Amino acid sequence: MPRYSYSAINTYLNCPRQFLLAYVDRREQPRTEAAAVGTEVHECVAEYVRHLVRAGLQTDLDYIASLGVSSDARGVLETFAGTHLFEPGDYLVEHRHQVRLAEDVDYSGVIDLLRDRGEELDITDYKSFWRALSQSEVESSLQLRGYALLAFDLFPDARRVNCRMDFVRLGVVREMTLEREDADAVRQELLRHVSAIEKAKEAGDFPARPGGHCDWCGGKGDCPALASGLEAITCAADAAALADEYIVLEARRREIQGLLKPYVTREGALARNGLVVGYHTSDGVSYDLPALVSVLERAGYGILDYVRPDATAIKKAAKADSALAEALTAIARDASKSTFAVRREAA
Repeated sequence: MPRYSYSAINTYLNCPRQFLLAYVDRREQPRTEAAAVGTEVHECVAEYVRHLVRAGLQTDLDYIASLGVSSDARGVLETFAGTHLFEPGDYLVEHRHQVRLAEDVDYSGVIDLLRDRGEELDITDYKSFWRALSQSEVESSLQLRGYALLAFDLFPDARRVNCRMDFVRLGVVREMTLEREDADAVRQELLRHVSAIEKAKEAGDFPARPGGHCDWCGGKGDCPALASGLEAITCAADAAALADEYIVLEARRREIQGLLKPYVTREGALARNGLVVGYHTSDGVSYDLPALVSVLERAGYGILDYVRPDATAIKKAAKADSALAEALTAIARDASKSTFAVRREAA
């Protein structure tokens, strides 16, 4: 009987070939320094939470000081302790559970923290990376919804699950809530992904889909989507190969930038080969709009030559005012333009 986890499904959604290597061929995957630090931080937070739950404490800075952990993990724990107070209650920490999605499919996962409050449950997923996801990203998280499904199965009398994604480095928490009646939709969503994976297994169809996840893949050395070596495009296949490589480079650029930002924020810019990598401050000024209009008028300048409308604010106002939207449509001029970029394909 196949058993799936969020990690397996997410790997397939990111790149079917990476799923093939990691979950079918069982090829060893690389363990980067960033991943090792993330694992340590996650384990330290879990151990600290276990200690608080066992001892019935709200916080314990002395316990943090006693742990033999890296300075990075200790800093995260200190931030965590300063922003979290644990109320007494019934908790499960790092609890593994699996639920039957269908007659021949199981889904498993490890819930970082679950608090039983009778008809209402609180689950928390701790994240150790440096970027806090937006509220919309959290609300669409398949991982959190999968945890909620596990929680509903664990506690049949629960009617509601409050799901939290806790970014422990930043002291930021995002929340969403699922009702028991939402559980079947989550189950069906997971089954759709499982069905797609099982069909791919039958067909042996696992195309490479390059992106930021490539750094975590053990198949980079022989991936058909990487390192094309092409210097000119002679056919559609060459163009496709270079497009794949371009996607990888763009994703890697964003990932590197994300890793460097917290370092240069803390330690300062890096001078490398005549170039400076870090934050650069540019001179700029802003004006109070009514005062600016008054100054321009007194000086004899045309206001429209120097003042531009705030298109974002106008769009927002038009969404809330149908009469305004209609009037704006009558005077709107097409200002669309094309930009060379990588974007997600329209559904």
